[in-house]
Amino acid sequence: MYFKATQVDTIYKEVYGEKTGTSSGDIGRLIKARDLGRSLMVSLKDRWPEEFHTISSAMGFENEYNLWFAQDIIWYSATRANDSILADKVRQFMENNPDWRESPHWALTQDQIDEAVALFQEKFSPEKLQQMSDEEILRWIPYREVTTNDGLSYLLEHSPVIGKMGGIGGGSAGKMGYYQGKDGNWKTLMNKVTTQEDVLNHRKIDIDVLTNMHRYIASDDFDGLQSYINGLEENTSEDGKYKSVVPGLVWVRKYFTVLFPDKFVELYGDGFVKKLENVADMGKINGDGKDPDYSLWYSQMSKIAKIAPQLNITNYELSRIIWDLVNEEQKEEKAMNEDATEQSEIISLNTIIYGPPGTGKTYSIQGYKDQLLA
Repeated sequence: MYFKATQVDTIYKEVYGEKTGTSSGDIGRLIKARDLGRSLMVSLKDRWPEEFHTISSAMGFENEYNLWFAQDIIWYSATRANDSILADKVRQFMENNPDWRESPHWALTQDQIDEAVALFQEKFSPEKLQQMSDEEILRWIPYREVTTNDGLSYLLEHSPVIGKMGGIGGGSAGKMGYYQGKDGNWKTLMNKVTTQEDVLNHRKIDIDVLTNMHRYIASDDFDGLQSYINGLEENTSEDGKYKSVVPGLVWVRKYFTVLFPDKFVELYGDGFVKKLENVADMGKINGDGKDPDYSLWYSQMSKIAKIAPQLNITNYELSRIIWDLVNEEQKEEKAMNEDATEQSEIISLNTIIYGPPGTGKTYSIQGYKDQLLA
């Protein structure tokens, strides 16, 4: 991850005194990296000549002072690229909790995960989905409330092993996009009744989308994946009405995490991911639906997953630790909010009650006394 020229320009102005209004966490990390790494800067031009030339040329760095700053940028980008602030927090968690692997929280073994993932991949890879008959598509793809344990959605959400590899949320089966209710009716994401033919046609489009996404992910082409997702607005069915929504669905994130268990961390829901942005200090992971870069989940989570081999832990273990880190921050934030609320509710001991006769001064004094003695 290297800074774009525009990002370098913004940070340069912020660090060296020209206010731009930027408040990115990258600024603080850059300053820290610069202060810690000055003694290493002399050799950077030789170690990363291509990156050095790209950044310095793009910015038009001419004097020695600016070249030093360019080297700072390169050092930061090259050595702090793997979201190391989050890595530091994970490492600290492991040091503070030496027996963390013994917790019931880590009930799955890697052998169990590997076996379950292999069976899932054999059964539900995009290649297998493409080969399914119409009957198989209706049986295996949509959530069928009338079945119990043999569907794609059931395995993702409830199976003994894969079901524990990160939750995709409860509530309506509509989160799968289409499903069949207990009454036999086929329904849409918004729980509107539709036809079996409609479900089948749309699911075939979705399978094509999953196949294309799989190709980008397999080759680690996340820029290409992002462009593809952004362009799906033009991907409609023959009737001109259907637009595949699968890239933004939580179950699809888990689907690809099971297909590529070392590429993504097992954290899927938008609410939790939003909280992770603060813990990781890595910038935006998800935007809103109007954001052209809404589905940054794939590229950002793939960066976080690279922490696992650095710390000699599994991706499953990394995901569980991050869960704990986010939950701990939530507890601290809640405690701070409760403390602030409590402080705001403290009754002053020096309250002066005034007003003309008959306005309730005596009644108010009694009320204050009751609160103070409570």
